[in-house]
Amino acid sequence: MIYQETYCYREKNKIGDTFMKNSSSKRGGQARFSMKRKGSMNKKLNWMAAMGLCATALAGDYSSWVKYRNITLGTTGITTTSVNRIPILIRFNEATQSDMFTGADAVLANGADLRFTKTNGTTDLPFEVDYWTTGAGGSGAVWVLLDSVTANNSSAYSLKVYWSKSGATTASAPTTVFDTANGFLSVWHMNEGAGANLFSATGNGPAAAPGSGSAQPTNNPNAVIGAGKNFSAASAQFYQVGSDSTSLRLNSNTGPYTITAWANPSSCSARIAVIAKYANDNSTGTRQYALHTANSTDTWRMTNNPTLLSNQTSNNEYVADVSGSCIEGSWTYLSGTYSTGGVQPTADATGAAFVTLSVNGAVAVTGVTANQATGTSIGTAANTFIGKIASNERYMDGSIDEITVSKVTRTADWTKLSYETQKPGSTALSIGSSTANLAGAPSIASQPTNRSATVGTTVKFGVVATGTGPLAYKWVHRNTDTVGTNSDTLTLSNVAFTDTGSYKCVVRNSVSVTVSNSATLSVTPVALLPHRSAPFFNVRLSGSAIIFQLPGGEMQARVSVLDMKGREVWTRIVAAGSREFSWDGVTTTGTPVAPGVYSVRLFLNGVESARSRLVISR
Repeated sequence: MIYQETYCYREKNKIGDTFMKNSSSKRGGQARFSMKRKGSMNKKLNWMAAMGLCATALAGDYSSWVKYRNITLGTTGITTTSVNRIPILIRFNEATQSDMFTGADAVLANGADLRFTKTNGTTDLPFEVDYWTTGAGGSGAVWVLLDSVTANNSSAYSLKVYWSKSGATTASAPTTVFDTANGFLSVWHMNEGAGANLFSATGNGPAAAPGSGSAQPTNNPNAVIGAGKNFSAASAQFYQVGSDSTSLRLNSNTGPYTITAWANPSSCSARIAVIAKYANDNSTGTRQYALHTANSTDTWRMTNNPTLLSNQTSNNEYVADVSGSCIEGSWTYLSGTYSTGGVQPTADATGAAFVTLSVNGAVAVTGVTANQATGTSIGTAANTFIGKIASNERYMDGSIDEITVSKVTRTADWTKLSYETQKPGSTALSIGSSTANLAGAPSIASQPTNRSATVGTTVKFGVVATGTGPLAYKWVHRNTDTVGTNSDTLTLSNVAFTDTGSYKCVVRNSVSVTVSNSATLSVTPVALLPHRSAPFFNVRLSGSAIIFQLPGGEMQARVSVLDMKGREVWTRIVAAGSREFSWDGVTTTGTPVAPGVYSVRLFLNGVESARSRLVISR
């Protein structure tokens, strides 16, 4: 059975405010989103699903995965508010998690058997394998989507990673982790080979094509998150996003949007750009936004130009500068945002304060106005580039990794948590020791007990077993006979004397088998009140049988039991001579005799010779 939880969120100027939560069940494999509710709640949830503001958590059975580790994310001193639906980077390496990379239980190639769950071990967490290399010296990085991370807590979020499952196929789901419904427009991990296009993890963002020939950036296998790209300013290396100026046209009037990237400049002596839809030649409508350095080249800058100001002649660029932040040979996390809260900017560019730039998760610097452009140069006509601006300037010298573009403004806590978990040497995440994921063998917690019953009644035996399910049950009678069904309870109806004896239950699962103690069923006959008449014969009890003792003789005899209406319920022919025989209280039709008063009649040579009365009770 697959259990499915659906979390829905409302979108204001940011993503992540919890709106409601719904749970439902589905059977099968990788079940998809399903909502079945009545009334206004159903309409509201269906609307939110249509808007893409719901995330689905599936639950699976990982009892057959060989190993797991517990992982804890701490936010002490990092965040002050909860952060919702955030992809968190988790790094692994052979030096500290050796059995995940070497030996018989190593993770399969490309992380195919990795699975991430909440601490219950069943609720799936969506993830994307960024990279995974097996063997000695191997390492890996995985993005895991966390639904809600509490603030300022040493155990803000706990989860499990499972691995070592022969034949498993990948469950890596980049489009779920970097869902456009969560505000992502483009996410480039930049781990494709040199000369290849860069593709967005969102699945529908534009690809970025490298320049041709010597203008192709080279591969950096040791970037901040696996592989990234090296750019040479001297070789004018770059990527172009999409095929024309329609790619990544952001709302630079009111926003909201966020651009993040890791950059490691080898030189800050000249102006450089990470990503820009921007030209510096005053061409008409070619300046919209850029994440680049300022005139003071040791200063990272976020530029945003509202297209509504395209008729102005000065003071119409919005810039946020962080002085001294461009450091040669050092990886830096940049996060630029713009949002006016829906208010249109005015002609004098008083909305500049809505531009922000954060470096390495620090408190963001707010923007100011700058005389950087003529009014007619503002617009969306430029193509979007990585590693330069559209006017073939500000070529990047150094490395770039992990660029994201979102149509929302990420909160300060989102930015800080992203930096603290992505930076090299991060200590925000702790990965526990390897644990063998052995399924629990079955064990008998409550043994069956002895029972007694009279003929024709119902009796039950029960057992309570523990262990990893599913558990299978088999009841055994007298060590040989299998009775009942696959259940922890055995029910015997219309008990007969043949049901006497020992009963025990065999319980098994995928790990082992165990057998309960034996319990005994004693079956007692119906109560008798014998009566006799001449010629003399006896009716008595012996154990579980009714014994008839006839006088000796040479004649054949017949004994019949009749109810009070004179209907024969049982009869037996007895050969001549001294004789004694028994009756188990079952009628000739095979059913237990009902309680009541009965007449027992003895016939010799076809003539009734004696009677006795039986009173049968329960």
